[in-house]
Amino acid sequence: MGRKSQFSPEARERAVRMLEEHQGEYRTQRDAICSIATMIGCSSESLRRWLKMERRKRNQTPVAPTLSDKERIDQLERENRQLRRANEILRLASAYFAQAELDRLQNAGRLQQYWPSLSTSIAPSWESSRFARNCQSLPRPITGVAT
Repeated sequence: MGRKSQFSPEARERAVRMLEEHQGEYRTQRDAICSIATMIGCSSESLRRWLKMERRKRNQTPVAPTLSDKERIDQLERENRQLRRANEILRLASAYFAQAELDRLQNAGRLQQYWPSLSTSIAPSWESSRFARNCQSLPRPITGVAT
């Protein structure tokens, strides 16, 4: 069995009433509980439990979100769906263009192999691509070394 409380039931009811009356003066319910609990000399958790029991006695539940809150939540959920859809489209487009760049570079290599004279029109775009700049920083194989 739990230990006997140092606060009488009347003191608890008075503390809960005080909390409900002054709750609008604070930003959050937690701020109100902490402030009033220190005023009456109990822990904030005790006051929170007293409030919860008192609401249960009265069969009151915390106030449900107002219609404007529900509308705002619906609006944010719609916006979230739209942004997810846009991100998916951008991700797929990025993958498509990356694959197209790789295909272009592979085709440029094949053209150079079979038609060296045509490679001059492709070479400038190859050298300016970000992929090519990254490849240029790789070590080149050593050729023409006498053994």
